[in-house]
Amino acid sequence: MNRHPVRNVALVARDASPLVQTLSHAMEQWFGGQGVTCAAFVFDHAASDFQARLGNADIVIVLGGDGTFVGVARKLAVTPRPILGVNLGRVGFLAEVAPDSWKGAFSRMIDSGVRLESGMALQYSLLRNGKTVWEGLAVNDLVVSRGGPARLVSLALTVDGIRLARLRADGLIVATPTGSTGYTSSARGPLLHPGINAYAVTPISPFMSNFSPMVVAGETRISIAVDAGGPGIYLTVDGQESLELQQGDTLKTTGHKDGICFARIDDESYFAKLRSAGFVRDFAE
Repeated sequence: MNRHPVRNVALVARDASPLVQTLSHAMEQWFGGQGVTCAAFVFDHAASDFQARLGNADIVIVLGGDGTFVGVARKLAVTPRPILGVNLGRVGFLAEVAPDSWKGAFSRMIDSGVRLESGMALQYSLLRNGKTVWEGLAVNDLVVSRGGPARLVSLALTVDGIRLARLRADGLIVATPTGSTGYTSSARGPLLHPGINAYAVTPISPFMSNFSPMVVAGETRISIAVDAGGPGIYLTVDGQESLELQQGDTLKTTGHKDGICFARIDDESYFAKLRSAGFVRDFAE
Protein backbone atom coordinates (compact mmCIF):
# COMPACT_ATOMS: atom_id res chain seq x y z
CA MET A 1 0.00 0.00 0.00
CA ASN A 2 1.32 3.47 -0.95
CA ARG A 3 2.29 5.73 1.95
CA HIS A 4 2.25 9.52 1.99
CA PRO A 5 5.68 10.94 2.93
CA VAL A 6 5.94 13.59 5.65
CA ARG A 7 8.64 16.27 5.48
CA ASN A 8 6.70 19.41 6.35
CA VAL A 9 4.33 19.58 9.34
CA ALA A 10 1.79 22.09 10.62
CA LEU A 11 1.01 21.76 14.35
CA VAL A 12 -2.36 23.24 15.26
CA ALA A 13 -2.92 23.58 19.02
CA ARG A 14 -6.27 23.67 20.81
CA ASP A 15 -5.38 26.72 22.89
CA ALA A 16 -2.55 28.74 24.39
CA SER A 17 -2.60 27.04 27.79
CA PRO A 18 0.83 26.21 29.30
CA LEU A 19 0.24 22.45 29.07
CA VAL A 20 -0.68 22.53 25.38
CA GLN A 21 2.00 25.03 24.44
CA THR A 22 4.72 23.09 26.27
CA LEU A 23 3.81 19.99 24.30
CA SER A 24 3.58 21.92 21.03
CA HIS A 25 7.01 23.48 21.59
CA ALA A 26 8.55 20.09 22.43
CA MET A 27 7.14 18.60 19.23
CA GLU A 28 8.31 21.54 17.14
CA GLN A 29 11.84 21.18 18.50
CA TRP A 30 11.80 17.42 18.00
CA PHE A 31 10.65 17.66 14.39
CA GLY A 32 13.40 20.18 13.70
CA GLY A 33 15.94 17.73 15.07
CA GLN A 34 14.65 15.12 12.63
CA GLY A 35 15.07 17.43 9.65
CA VAL A 36 11.32 17.99 9.28
CA THR A 37 10.03 21.52 8.78
CA CYS A 38 7.43 22.40 11.40
CA ALA A 39 5.21 25.46 11.97
CA ALA A 40 3.01 25.69 15.07
CA PHE A 41 0.09 27.96 15.88
CA VAL A 42 -3.09 28.10 17.98
CA PHE A 43 -6.37 27.26 16.27
CA ASP A 44 -8.85 30.09 15.79
CA HIS A 45 -12.31 29.07 14.51
CA ALA A 46 -12.94 32.54 13.12
CA ALA A 47 -9.59 33.02 11.37
CA SER A 48 -9.84 33.65 7.63
CA ASP A 49 -6.15 32.95 6.97
CA PHE A 50 -6.11 29.35 8.23
CA GLN A 51 -5.12 27.78 4.89
CA ALA A 52 -2.39 30.36 4.36
CA ARG A 53 -0.86 29.63 7.78
CA LEU A 54 -0.48 25.96 6.86
CA GLY A 55 2.03 26.88 4.18
CA ASN A 56 3.36 23.83 2.34
CA ALA A 57 2.59 21.35 5.11
CA ASP A 58 2.34 17.70 4.04
CA ILE A 59 0.14 17.01 7.05
CA VAL A 60 -1.82 18.91 9.70
CA ILE A 61 -1.38 17.57 13.25
CA VAL A 62 -4.03 18.68 15.74
CA LEU A 63 -3.25 18.90 19.46
CA GLY A 64 -6.60 18.72 21.24
CA GLY A 65 -9.76 16.71 21.73
CA ASP A 66 -12.33 15.52 19.24
CA GLY A 67 -13.96 18.97 19.16
CA THR A 68 -10.76 20.70 18.06
CA PHE A 69 -10.07 17.93 15.57
CA VAL A 70 -13.50 18.34 13.97
CA GLY A 71 -13.15 22.13 13.87
CA VAL A 72 -9.82 21.89 12.04
CA ALA A 73 -11.11 19.11 9.77
CA ARG A 74 -14.02 21.33 8.71
CA LYS A 75 -11.49 24.01 7.67
CA LEU A 76 -9.67 21.36 5.61
CA ALA A 77 -12.81 19.88 4.05
CA VAL A 78 -12.58 18.99 0.33
CA THR A 79 -8.84 19.72 0.29
CA PRO A 80 -6.27 16.93 -0.18
CA ARG A 81 -4.34 17.93 2.96
CA PRO A 82 -4.36 15.03 5.50
CA ILE A 83 -5.18 15.53 9.18
CA LEU A 84 -3.89 13.63 12.21
CA GLY A 85 -4.86 14.02 15.87
CA VAL A 86 -2.95 13.92 19.17
CA ASN A 87 -5.53 13.29 21.86
CA LEU A 88 -5.66 15.92 24.61
CA GLY A 89 -9.38 15.44 25.27
CA ARG A 90 -11.58 12.98 27.17
CA VAL A 91 -12.71 10.48 24.53
CA GLY A 92 -10.30 11.09 21.67
CA PHE A 93 -11.92 8.57 19.34
CA LEU A 94 -10.80 10.54 16.30
CA ALA A 95 -7.19 10.94 17.44
CA GLU A 96 -4.50 8.61 16.18
CA VAL A 97 -1.75 9.45 18.69
CA ALA A 98 -1.66 9.31 22.50
CA PRO A 99 0.12 12.26 24.20
CA ASP A 100 2.51 10.00 26.10
CA SER A 101 3.72 8.09 23.03
CA TRP A 102 3.99 10.75 20.34
CA LYS A 103 7.73 10.39 19.74
CA GLY A 104 7.42 6.74 18.78
CA ALA A 105 4.38 7.41 16.60
CA PHE A 106 6.00 10.36 14.82
CA SER A 107 9.24 8.40 14.31
CA ARG A 108 7.23 5.73 12.48
CA MET A 109 5.46 8.47 10.53
CA ILE A 110 8.76 10.00 9.35
CA ASP A 111 10.29 6.62 8.53
CA SER A 112 7.31 5.10 6.71
CA GLY A 113 4.92 7.94 5.92
CA VAL A 114 1.19 7.78 6.59
CA ARG A 115 -1.69 5.89 5.05
CA LEU A 116 -4.41 8.16 3.64
CA GLU A 117 -8.07 7.43 4.24
CA SER A 118 -10.98 9.38 2.75
CA GLY A 119 -13.90 10.34 4.96
CA MET A 120 -17.34 11.63 4.10
CA ALA A 121 -18.52 15.15 4.80
CA LEU A 122 -22.07 16.48 4.58
CA GLN A 123 -22.72 19.27 2.11
CA TYR A 124 -25.64 21.37 3.28
CA SER A 125 -27.64 24.49 2.50
CA LEU A 126 -30.40 26.20 4.46
CA LEU A 127 -33.21 27.78 2.46
CA ARG A 128 -35.47 30.54 3.79
CA ASN A 129 -38.20 31.96 1.58
CA GLY A 130 -36.56 30.28 -1.40
CA LYS A 131 -33.12 31.83 -0.77
CA THR A 132 -29.97 30.20 0.61
CA VAL A 133 -29.09 31.83 3.95
CA TRP A 134 -26.38 29.40 5.10
CA GLU A 135 -24.33 26.68 3.44
CA GLY A 136 -21.19 24.71 4.05
CA LEU A 137 -19.74 21.34 5.00
CA ALA A 138 -20.12 19.29 8.18
CA VAL A 139 -17.58 16.68 9.28
CA ASN A 140 -19.58 15.06 12.08
CA ASP A 141 -23.25 15.94 11.95
CA LEU A 142 -26.11 18.32 11.33
CA VAL A 143 -28.63 18.59 14.16
CA VAL A 144 -32.05 20.23 14.04
CA SER A 145 -33.35 20.56 17.60
CA ARG A 146 -34.82 22.87 20.18
CA GLY A 147 -32.41 24.91 22.25
CA GLY A 148 -34.95 26.19 24.79
CA PRO A 149 -38.08 24.82 26.49
CA ALA A 150 -38.70 21.08 26.21
CA ARG A 151 -41.30 21.07 23.43
CA LEU A 152 -41.45 18.86 20.38
CA VAL A 153 -40.54 20.14 16.94
CA SER A 154 -42.43 19.14 13.83
CA LEU A 155 -40.26 18.28 10.82
CA ALA A 156 -41.13 17.11 7.31
CA LEU A 157 -38.57 14.74 5.82
CA THR A 158 -38.14 14.31 2.05
CA VAL A 159 -35.71 11.81 0.51
CA ASP A 160 -34.67 12.18 -3.14
CA GLY A 161 -37.78 14.22 -3.78
CA ILE A 162 -40.13 11.70 -2.17
CA ARG A 163 -42.01 12.71 0.96
CA LEU A 164 -41.01 10.16 3.59
CA ALA A 165 -42.45 11.27 6.92
CA ARG A 166 -43.71 14.04 9.14
CA LEU A 167 -41.85 13.69 12.39
CA ARG A 168 -42.57 15.04 15.87
CA ALA A 169 -39.52 14.70 18.09
CA ASP A 170 -36.95 16.55 20.16
CA GLY A 171 -34.95 16.83 16.96
CA LEU A 172 -33.19 15.03 14.12
CA ILE A 173 -29.51 14.16 13.55
CA VAL A 174 -27.87 13.62 10.17
CA ALA A 175 -24.42 12.11 10.71
CA THR A 176 -21.42 10.96 8.70
CA PRO A 177 -19.62 7.71 9.57
CA THR A 178 -17.11 9.87 11.48
CA GLY A 179 -19.91 11.53 13.42
CA SER A 180 -21.84 8.34 14.12
CA THR A 181 -19.81 7.78 17.32
CA GLY A 182 -20.95 11.16 18.66
CA TYR A 183 -24.45 12.52 19.28
CA THR A 184 -25.96 9.89 16.97
CA SER A 185 -24.67 7.09 19.19
CA SER A 186 -26.15 8.80 22.27
CA ALA A 187 -29.51 8.96 20.46
CA ARG A 188 -29.36 5.19 19.80
CA GLY A 189 -28.45 5.65 16.18
CA PRO A 190 -26.23 3.29 14.15
CA LEU A 191 -22.44 3.14 14.17
CA LEU A 192 -21.21 3.45 10.59
CA HIS A 193 -17.92 2.00 9.42
CA PRO A 194 -15.74 4.82 8.02
CA GLY A 195 -15.16 2.88 4.82
CA ILE A 196 -18.78 2.96 3.64
CA ASN A 197 -20.32 5.64 1.45
CA ALA A 198 -23.41 6.28 3.56
CA TYR A 199 -24.78 8.51 6.31
CA ALA A 200 -27.29 8.12 9.13
CA VAL A 201 -30.56 9.89 9.88
CA THR A 202 -31.54 9.51 13.55
CA PRO A 203 -34.51 11.02 15.40
CA ILE A 204 -34.05 12.35 18.93
CA SER A 205 -36.80 10.91 21.16
CA PRO A 206 -39.52 10.67 18.47
CA PHE A 207 -43.10 10.99 19.72
CA MET A 208 -44.94 7.63 19.54
CA SER A 209 -41.71 6.16 18.06
CA ASN A 210 -43.05 6.70 14.56
CA PHE A 211 -39.62 6.95 12.92
CA SER A 212 -36.65 4.60 13.26
CA PRO A 213 -32.99 5.48 12.57
CA MET A 214 -32.05 5.06 8.91
CA VAL A 215 -28.86 4.57 6.91
CA VAL A 216 -28.95 6.03 3.39
CA ALA A 217 -26.52 5.98 0.48
CA GLY A 218 -24.04 8.84 0.36
CA GLU A 219 -25.57 10.28 -2.83
CA THR A 220 -29.03 10.49 -1.26
CA ARG A 221 -30.46 14.00 -1.09
CA ILE A 222 -32.44 14.78 2.04
CA SER A 223 -34.61 17.80 2.83
CA ILE A 224 -35.76 18.63 6.36
CA ALA A 225 -38.45 21.30 6.57
CA VAL A 226 -39.49 23.00 9.83
CA ASP A 227 -43.28 22.55 9.93
CA ALA A 228 -43.95 23.92 13.41
CA GLY A 229 -42.50 24.29 16.87
CA GLY A 230 -42.29 27.99 17.56
CA PRO A 231 -39.07 29.91 18.33
CA GLY A 232 -35.94 28.35 19.75
CA ILE A 233 -35.29 25.70 17.06
CA TYR A 234 -31.70 25.58 15.84
CA LEU A 235 -29.56 24.02 13.16
CA THR A 236 -26.21 23.06 14.72
CA VAL A 237 -23.20 22.06 12.64
CA ASP A 238 -20.67 19.71 14.26
CA GLY A 239 -21.79 20.92 17.68
CA GLN A 240 -19.88 24.17 17.07
CA GLU A 241 -21.84 26.52 14.83
CA SER A 242 -25.57 27.20 14.99
CA LEU A 243 -28.37 29.28 13.51
CA GLU A 244 -31.90 29.76 14.78
CA LEU A 245 -34.50 28.41 12.38
CA GLN A 246 -37.88 29.77 11.38
CA GLN A 247 -41.05 27.96 10.42
CA GLY A 248 -40.83 27.08 6.74
CA ASP A 249 -37.02 26.86 6.67
CA THR A 250 -35.66 23.87 4.76
CA LEU A 251 -32.32 22.16 5.32
CA LYS A 252 -30.99 20.32 2.25
CA THR A 253 -28.05 17.93 2.57
CA THR A 254 -26.18 15.15 0.82
CA GLY A 255 -22.91 13.29 1.27
CA HIS A 256 -19.57 14.42 -0.12
CA LYS A 257 -17.63 11.17 -0.46
CA ASP A 258 -14.07 12.56 -0.29
CA GLY A 259 -14.77 15.41 2.08
CA ILE A 260 -11.96 14.73 4.58
CA CYS A 261 -8.49 13.20 4.21
CA PHE A 262 -7.44 11.33 7.37
CA ALA A 263 -3.84 10.30 8.03
CA ARG A 264 -3.17 6.92 9.67
CA ILE A 265 0.23 5.96 11.08
CA ASP A 266 -0.68 2.48 12.25
CA ASP A 267 -3.29 -0.02 11.06
CA GLU A 268 -5.44 -0.34 14.18
CA SER A 269 -8.76 -2.03 13.43
CA TYR A 270 -11.84 0.20 13.56
CA PHE A 271 -13.59 -2.50 15.58
CA ALA A 272 -10.72 -2.75 18.05
CA LYS A 273 -10.93 1.02 18.47
CA LEU A 274 -14.69 0.81 19.08
CA ARG A 275 -14.09 -1.71 21.81
CA SER A 276 -11.22 0.15 23.48
CA ALA A 277 -13.28 3.37 23.51
CA GLY A 278 -16.19 1.60 25.20
CA PHE A 279 -18.71 1.67 22.35
CA VAL A 280 -18.95 -2.12 22.47
CA ARG A 281 -18.80 -4.17 25.66
CA ASP A 282 -19.15 -7.80 26.66
CA PHE A 283 -22.47 -8.90 28.07
CA ALA A 284 -22.31 -8.94 31.88
CA GLU A 285 -24.30 -11.78 33.43
